[in-house]
Amino acid sequence: MMVLSRSLPLMLLLASTALGACHPNGGAGTRELRVCAEEENMPFSNARAEGFEDKIALLFAQDVGAHVQHVTVPTGAVLDRGAIEAHACDVVVGVPRRLALMPATRPYYRAGWVFVTRSASGEPIRSFDDPRLATLRVGVPVVGGHGAELAPVQALARRGIVEKVRKFPVYVDDPADPAPLAELRALTAGEIDVAVVWGPHAGWFVEDRTKVSIAKVEPEVDHGVPLAYDVAIGARDDALRDELDGFLARRADDVEALVRTYGVPR
Repeated sequence: MMVLSRSLPLMLLLASTALGACHPNGGAGTRELRVCAEEENMPFSNARAEGFEDKIALLFAQDVGAHVQHVTVPTGAVLDRGAIEAHACDVVVGVPRRLALMPATRPYYRAGWVFVTRSASGEPIRSFDDPRLATLRVGVPVVGGHGAELAPVQALARRGIVEKVRKFPVYVDDPADPAPLAELRALTAGEIDVAVVWGPHAGWFVEDRTKVSIAKVEPEVDHGVPLAYDVAIGARDDALRDELDGFLARRADDVEALVRTYGVPR
């Protein structure tokens, strides 16, 4: 099975496809919540409901006395309002708020691209305008056959930085070896000098934080292209969105603790 490594900007580039199988999971109660989640995209979600988005959905269900039924979806389908309606999904835990195609809650965290460098390399890189990038080997994730490049590739190209850029396709055949992990391994092996990675992926897949530096890309907008997003919970309707907002207000500390537990750069 082909698996796609997830990033929020990437989801906006991909066409939605049919939803996969669903299986029950989660709290007790007569009320049922169908939660759309991608199959193998840690730290966000997986088929065993081990991601932080899975845990937030379960926390909400427990808070309101409901039962969670996870619906496995391919990457991109979680932002398709038609797919959500057609398959009666109630909740999508991670959507970029400003681009959501469904009612969205208040943001519960903010995520963006980060530069990852080896700790011994000196001062961390924080901007695409850093002159060092012109001479370094830079790793970036790419969409591949979909004909669209992610924001970091666009930012490098605008500055004429193309010759030493190594591209890591987001499509992978083995969920145990996703693209962010391959990129970070190339960094630690000395095959590239800097990796541009989606922040939550960097926080999850970096194996030894003492060996690398992780720095948020600044500024957060490059020539009108966002490099960071407020992330919210999508809901099937306004009433459920309001209920989720109440949950986020009541359980803000618990939700924040979950996100931090999974290493998401804050």
